[in-house]
Amino acid sequence: MANSMTGFGRGESSNELHQVIVEVKSVNHRYQEVYVRTPRHGNYLEQVVRNYIKQEGGRGKYEVNVELSNVGDSKFELSVDLALANAYYQAYKSIAEDLEINDTISLSMITRNNEVIVSKRKEIDYDEISNLTLQALECAMRDLWHMRKVEGERLSNELLGRLNTLGETIEELGILSANLPLDYKRKLQERIEELLGSSVPLDKDRLENEVAYYADKLNVEEEINRLKSHILQFQASVILDEPVGRKLDFLVQEMNREVNTIGSKSNDESIAGLVIDLKAEIEKMREQIQNLA
Repeated sequence: MANSMTGFGRGESSNELHQVIVEVKSVNHRYQEVYVRTPRHGNYLEQVVRNYIKQEGGRGKYEVNVELSNVGDSKFELSVDLALANAYYQAYKSIAEDLEINDTISLSMITRNNEVIVSKRKEIDYDEISNLTLQALECAMRDLWHMRKVEGERLSNELLGRLNTLGETIEELGILSANLPLDYKRKLQERIEELLGSSVPLDKDRLENEVAYYADKLNVEEEINRLKSHILQFQASVILDEPVGRKLDFLVQEMNREVNTIGSKSNDESIAGLVIDLKAEIEKMREQIQNLA
């Protein structure tokens, strides 16, 4: 069945040095929009996320949050210049001997010189973090698609139920519209007899012509047949496992147009009531379709 555009997913991926957490939520949108939030030092991941969702996500508005953290060794590494340390040691020793100073040369005396022990930030493996991000994103998208599928099945079943209601109302409307000419003929005949009385003979040919003109003017059989055709197309489309939201939206617009035509042709109170029911049901369907991919 059709999938919803509303969903949420969360994924994690890590190795001995890094951990990536990705959260994705999507809502309905006419096209595809992607908003990505990453840490300042992970801005390069935004395009990685966008490219993946552009290819795999489909229609909808996506909000993606990427969190990066170190779970292993420090992101800094230390290097020791032993040659320089030995040079400092020999220098201190020479000074002590020349000045006849009896003092112990300590490790702290040597290491307090910044050049002996140097810390520097480890090189970032951008490819490794990008791969971890993709793994977490794929996991999050699987969760999201599962939620979208479940929600899509619920919406599709509800739409099919509304289609049944729509079809029953259309059948009732067809019966009423078919009886309109006979009702009009009876009412017209009664009105003529009321105004002219029984002394004036009724011109049956003129009466039949008037009824035929009325029946042709108010004939909605074509509109009803098109409505039934749209319902069949809708039923066939909503059960497909592919994006059908735009097609269903178009069919609902066409249904609404046919119902408006029926309403404009008929001045019967009973039919007018059914037209209102049909328009209300179609509007509810239209709102639900906005959430389908």
